[in-house]
Amino acid sequence: MNAILNHGSTLTNGPLVIPANQTKTFHAQYSVLQDATIASVLPHAHLLCTSMKALAVTPAGDTIPLIDIPQWDFHWQMNYRFKNLIKVPANSVLHGWATYDNTAFNPNNPNSPPQLVTVGEATTDEMMLFYFGYTGYQSGDENTVVDPNGHQAHLGGCSMAHLEVAEEGDRPNWAPYPMPASDVWHVHPPEDALFLEVVDASGRVAYRGPVPEQIDVRHWQNGLYVARMQTKRGTFAVKWHIQR
Repeated sequence: MNAILNHGSTLTNGPLVIPANQTKTFHAQYSVLQDATIASVLPHAHLLCTSMKALAVTPAGDTIPLIDIPQWDFHWQMNYRFKNLIKVPANSVLHGWATYDNTAFNPNNPNSPPQLVTVGEATTDEMMLFYFGYTGYQSGDENTVVDPNGHQAHLGGCSMAHLEVAEEGDRPNWAPYPMPASDVWHVHPPEDALFLEVVDASGRVAYRGPVPEQIDVRHWQNGLYVARMQTKRGTFAVKWHIQR
C-alpha cells in the first residue's frame, strides 16, 4: 500500500497548516498514468480532522466513489477493503479531501486554547494520507469478488458501499503494547487473528505475514507506524510509534 494522496507531493493547496480558531479543507490529487485496480483504501489523519473523502474522475468525466467518512474518528482507522475490485482507467485523476477543525468547538482538539498545528508524527500534529492497495489492471479484474460474504458497512459514519469490515460490536479486544515501543512490540493478538501488516508513515511495509506474539523493532526507525490486523471478524488498525 502506498499513500498516493498525501500532505506532501500531491497536496494542491498546501502546506498543511491549520491556524488556531480556523476550519480548513485540504485537497490532494494524483493522475493515474495506466489502467489500475484498487483493492482497498486506508485514510489517515489525527485529532483535528472531521471528514475525509476520496474518489476518482475518469477521462469520460464519470466519478468512481472510493471512500467518504463525513464524521472522522481518529480512534477508528482501518483498511477498508472493497467487496469487488475497482478498475480505475488510465488518465483518471484521484482526488482526496480532508477537513480540519482547529477551534474550541472541536471536542477532540488536543489544545486548549487552540494553537497553530502543522504536519508531524505526534498525535497533536496533523497528517493527511490516503493509502491505496492497488496493482496494474488485468482484464476482468472489476468482475473479481474479493469476498462474496462482504457487506456494506456504515462504520464511523462511512457512507461508502462495498467495504468489508466488522461491526463495532465485533471489534476484538486488541491492546498491543508498549506505546511507544523501543525494542520489542508485543502484538498481543486476539484468538481469531489471521494476518498482520505494519506500514510506516510513508507507506513502506515494515512487516507483513502471520500474526506473531511480538515483533523485534530494534532496527526499525523512529516514527509513526500503522498496524493492520485481519481477523475472522474483519480488519482493524492501530497507530503506534517507535521512540528511543
